[in-house]
Amino acid sequence: MLRRLQMKPTDTSKPDYFHKVVDCQWACPAHTDVPAYIRLIAQGRFSDAYMLNRESNVFPGILGRVCDRPCEPACRRGRVEDKPVAICRLKRVAADHRDDIRERLPRAPETTNGRKVALVGAGCASLTVANDLLPLGYEVTIFESLGSTGGLMRTNIPRFRLPPGVLDEEINDIIDMGAELKLNHPVDSMKSLLDSGEFDAVFVGTGAPRGKELELPGRHDTDNIHIGIDWLESVAFGVSSPSASGSLLSVSATRPWTVAGRRCASAPATSRLWRASRAATSRRRTGNWKTPRKRTSRSWSITPRKNSLSKTASSSA
Repeated sequence: MLRRLQMKPTDTSKPDYFHKVVDCQWACPAHTDVPAYIRLIAQGRFSDAYMLNRESNVFPGILGRVCDRPCEPACRRGRVEDKPVAICRLKRVAADHRDDIRERLPRAPETTNGRKVALVGAGCASLTVANDLLPLGYEVTIFESLGSTGGLMRTNIPRFRLPPGVLDEEINDIIDMGAELKLNHPVDSMKSLLDSGEFDAVFVGTGAPRGKELELPGRHDTDNIHIGIDWLESVAFGVSSPSASGSLLSVSATRPWTVAGRRCASAPATSRLWRASRAATSRRRTGNWKTPRKRTSRSWSITPRKNSLSKTASSSA
């Protein structure tokens, strides 16, 4: 006598499920449903694709431009073709072609639950917390030491990669839910904030806005050597960074160098070109951009007449 077997429903509550069947979704830190939103884009349903993205990350338009794309190396298309599916750029397609989705966004209830939460920092972490807490009835106050929101998204990502309009739109969608925003309001003492009794909870979302020092002979003998994070912040706001020793925007070197790898090098170098149309060279401390066994330097130059960006690379064993 055969025993009838009952197949249990698929358990998608644990991320391990995606590791078995959807490699790209497993590789995504937010486990965004990549196949579903690509199908929606293929059907021309850009607004639906955007909202599906927003379920797991609240900044689809921003990530569509600056995400590091861990999903793409895991994409199965790369096993049969030269390149994987352009998952990140498709996210941007959904964001750029969507309709007005403000009516579909979560809303704060008219009556709050009486709980107040302080969020220190107005970067992506605090904004995500605000996005989740406001619809639940919490009263949220965001403290930001700078004069604008966005944190490192605004100060360390060049605006030619992440336009301020895209940044402001997605951030304002969260602020407009009812968060109280206090710009130019640094929190100097966590103890005072906690002892005030005004808040039931405090979330610290300040990030780690400090670059890594490179202690070399002569490092502190000149004012023309700067940490990349501080320099990019000065570019974003058009002023010298308070944590730097000299004026970051008046560097007189005609061929500045950046010592780093990947975007830590390319962002300062291309920002310099964007501002001054001068040549810049990037050099990585620990080897080649892809192969650690070689040392590589890359130089960028802009032809002012054509405003075109060219790149050359040289390597030595």
